[in-house]
Amino acid sequence: MCPKRSSSIYSAGWISPSYRRAAAQLTYSYSQVSHVCTVQALDKFVEFIFSHTFEKVEGEAKTLWKYQRYILISSFKKLSRPPTPINWLVHILHFIWKRTNEFKRRQQRRKEARNKLEENEHDFLKRLEEVCMKKYLSRFQDESSNDPQ
Repeated sequence: MCPKRSSSIYSAGWISPSYRRAAAQLTYSYSQVSHVCTVQALDKFVEFIFSHTFEKVEGEAKTLWKYQRYILISSFKKLSRPPTPINWLVHILHFIWKRTNEFKRRQQRRKEARNKLEENEHDFLKRLEEVCMKKYLSRFQDESSNDPQ
């Protein structure tokens, strides 16, 4: 007679209980070892990614820190040096100095514009003089040619 077959694929009725226990222990130990290896590989990968990111961020942070430090020092250089009750005088003097420089620049621009205008007017007057001289000479020549003396 044939041994009775189970309907389930996983029943494994033909394997003895000791082999089942050994197979279960091997499967369990294999899964534990693979889990440990996977976790360690993942840990190393994450550590590599984060360490690279950390180094990159640290390098950018140093550059940014130096730039912000430069801006802060520059802003302190622009501030007035006297203490608070007296610094309003410095601000007033600075305001007057800026306004006088603006006034001088405006005067310079006006003078340059005037000189430019004068040069244009000078050229215009020269051309007008040439035209008038030509007309006068042509009239003089016409009169002299018409005179029968």
